[in-house]
Amino acid sequence: MSGPQFLPRYSRTSGAPPWANVLYTCHHWRDVAVSCPSLWSFLFVSSPRWTEELLSRTKMVPLRIRVDMGCSTQEEMMFFEKVTTDVTRIQDLSLKFPRSLAEGFFSKLETPAPLLHTLRLFVTKSGAESVLVPDTLFNRDTPALRTLELYRCHISWCSPTLTGLTILRLRDIASSSQPTVTELLAMLRHMLDLAHLYLENALSGAEHILASQHYLLSECVDLPQLLRLAIIAPFSAVVVFLSNVTVPSKTELRICCRHDTKFTETYTPLYPLLEQRFNTTSDVGPVIRTLNMKTTEPDVGIVLSTSERDCDVPFYSKCGRHRHEDWDRGISLKLDIEFESVSREELMGDICRTIPMLHLRTLAHFAAIDTSWPLSPCFLKTTFGTLQELRFIKLTELHMSPWATALAPG
Repeated sequence: MSGPQFLPRYSRTSGAPPWANVLYTCHHWRDVAVSCPSLWSFLFVSSPRWTEELLSRTKMVPLRIRVDMGCSTQEEMMFFEKVTTDVTRIQDLSLKFPRSLAEGFFSKLETPAPLLHTLRLFVTKSGAESVLVPDTLFNRDTPALRTLELYRCHISWCSPTLTGLTILRLRDIASSSQPTVTELLAMLRHMLDLAHLYLENALSGAEHILASQHYLLSECVDLPQLLRLAIIAPFSAVVVFLSNVTVPSKTELRICCRHDTKFTETYTPLYPLLEQRFNTTSDVGPVIRTLNMKTTEPDVGIVLSTSERDCDVPFYSKCGRHRHEDWDRGISLKLDIEFESVSREELMGDICRTIPMLHLRTLAHFAAIDTSWPLSPCFLKTTFGTLQELRFIKLTELHMSPWATALAPG
């Protein structure tokens, strides 16, 4: 009989990868699938039988390995030990593990990894201190490494592992282990091809540098290939960092300036950076997607955006992660600013005058329960009355009166 011969239905072995379904379509598909090593090169925790089967089918192609040790079962440990017997074949490695297993994991990864392109290390429970990734990892020999993501763990900030990266993500690093702005700039000098940089709660404050008024630390670091820059950090660190790097105008920025408990001076150092970014003397330039302005006490804020969706999220919650869908949409900047309630009208007015906002279409005024934030009708009309594209306003009951006065004709 010519043509594909279909196999009878039967239950598949527990732990099989989802794409193993192709084996049960017909004899022809099975033969093609089994003879394609790259189809089986993505390894994740599975039964011992399937682990052996997958490894045998990969022949000698590079491996992509994902290990999630959330449960720390014997099966997971056996899988990890099995798939890391030949580190030289690993191309993509993603490890998620509790702090208690860190030393054992790293001890299995002390030989060179010449093919390693992507490394993700995610510590599920770190405690007060971040987990230190030892210098012995891969014997410091990862010439092909281009993507490095560290969650609740850190390495020596002068490690050669950081050389030549195109994607770097640092997230939720304990304050005692966070790099300083100076250390970060030194790292970036060796990443001229860096395309994506994400620093989320991973950069220490720079209050002493900003207060000195001498925060141009050295020659600016040029990142000519940078496409995405996301920072969630203290205000002082954001200003000092942005003052010492040069990025293309096409770079998309997602910035959250968190309030500095020790920094009580004016926020004016931010304005020249914004003016330089937007070139406000020109009618054509980068476009801001969202401007969030929030006080720390009380928890209240104003959101201006081109999207109604941004005004549906209560701003008095903590700065969230940067959503993946916000990238690659020609959005130059999303900016969150936290500040104390002192001189809020002056501060907000300065920010709004610095950033071109004529295209913004939505506005929301949020507040926590039983919190009032009286902004004068005169300020509201002067600051937001020029928004010709404004189509949607969301208010809480506490703020109805001044807005009604500001929006009234005349």
